[in-house]
Amino acid sequence: MWYRLNQNKLAMLGLFVLIFLLLIAIFADFITPFTFKEQNLMNTFAKPNATHLFGTDNFGRDIFTRVVYGARVSLRVGLISVGIALIVGGFIGAIAGFRGGWIDTILMRIMDIMLAIPSMLLAIAIVSSMGGGL
Repeated sequence: MWYRLNQNKLAMLGLFVLIFLLLIAIFADFITPFTFKEQNLMNTFAKPNATHLFGTDNFGRDIFTRVVYGARVSLRVGLISVGIALIVGGFIGAIAGFRGGWIDTILMRIMDIMLAIPSMLLAIAIVSSMGGGL
């Protein structure tokens, strides 16, 4: 498996980016000199400099720090989403595979319908039905 992964350059790039984000998320406390909640109202909208690599926002919070701490949240959401999809998909696939017959046909038609609707169109429809101010 490692040999095949090593031959695919895009897969190796993806692995490198994932490991890089994981290391940033793990060592966020040591990488950033500020906390993600720390405000400095005297230093709002500062341009990028040696102290604030990405600058500051309207409350004087360091944007680089917030991006680094945001990596933790993004990785957590991604891992939970993949875990839920793995469990639900495995369960549905196991039912379809073991039972077969009409249950398999119904489950596969449901999946065909779900895959036929473009994801972005579905997201727009859900947001428009829920209204603004989420």
